[in-house]
This record gives sequence, C-alpha cells and structure tokens, in this order.
Amino acid sequence: MRGSRVEAGEVVSARFAMLGEYVGEAVAKLGEIRVEGARAEAVKAEAWPLKVGGDPPPRFTLRFLTPVRFKRGRVFDVMPAPHNLALSAGLHAARALGPASQEVLGFSATEGLVRRVAAWAYGYVAVAKASLRTAVVYADGAPQVGSVGWATYEVKGKRRARHFWALVQYGAAVGFGDGKTYGL
Repeated sequence: MRGSRVEAGEVVSARFAMLGEYVGEAVAKLGEIRVEGARAEAVKAEAWPLKVGGDPPPRFTLRFLTPVRFKRGRVFDVMPAPHNLALSAGLHAARALGPASQEVLGFSATEGLVRRVAAWAYGYVAVAKASLRTAVVYADGAPQVGSVGWATYEVKGKRRARHFWALVQYGAAVGFGDGKTYGL
C-alpha cells in the first residue's frame, strides 16, 4: 500500500486482531482512527472472543489476502506449507498467550509441543491444491516478498490433528507468518 492515497469519502476497511477482552472492547468503541496523520471515522467496529478447537475437517481451505512468509534461519519461505502454519501460529500463541494458551487453544502451547505438532503436520497434512502468487509489500521501508492466494489442505493423520487444527484456527484469527506481512 506504499504510496496509496484515499480520497475523501472513499470507504476503507481494516482488520485488527487483538487478544484480550479489554483491548477488543476498547477497539470496538473507537469513534475515530488516525493513520499517518489522517483522520477517519470508525463506522463499524466489532469485537468477538477467539474460540478454537474441535476435530479438523478432512479438508479445508485458507485464503491469504496479504503476503505471507515464514522465517527459517536467515532465509524466508513464501510457501504456506502445513508445518509452517503450525510453527508460525504455535510460536505466536506460546509467546503472546503463555499459560493462557490453555484457555484459548485447549492445550498449553509450549515451544516443544508446537515443534512436535509442526513435525507431525509435515508428514500428515498435505497441500491438495493451491493457487498462490508472490507479491511485494513495503514494511519498515523495505520490500517484503510473500505469497497471496489460497491453498486447500488435507489432514491424513489423527495423532496431533486437534492440536494442528487449533493452531490453524488461531493463526487464521491473528495472522500467519513472520510478523511483518501477516497473511490473513
């Protein structure tokens, strides 16, 4: 959106993912939003609790509306592979929620468990179909390359399926990826 301009009267939509009732309620009550010196009236704002869980469907599709990428050491992977999704969402939950992850996810998202779920997803969740393209956005003044589009996943195993599904639902709510261009 670098260099984008919005004319007076144009409709602009924004999505914010916030954890915690107090923060969510405060955002829902906003009457005005300021972005880089511009003022906008908040016409509609909603807050809803994040609830995840249950058995995963055998097949599901995720849409990535903003570029998504995953950091691996010194390189970035732009493929929203199942293990990348689990690791990204799980590590975010572990760091952002800590012990409260039990309440949100239905299990305690420790780094060790998250890595085991990601390893399980590598072997038991397949990308059945995908339509992805790379896209560039600017974050922190630098170009960030990621993938946009959709992917359909098939869950082939049961052992960690509920953990994986909870992480996918959590990631769909707060964003997948390295934290700069969250693919939602």
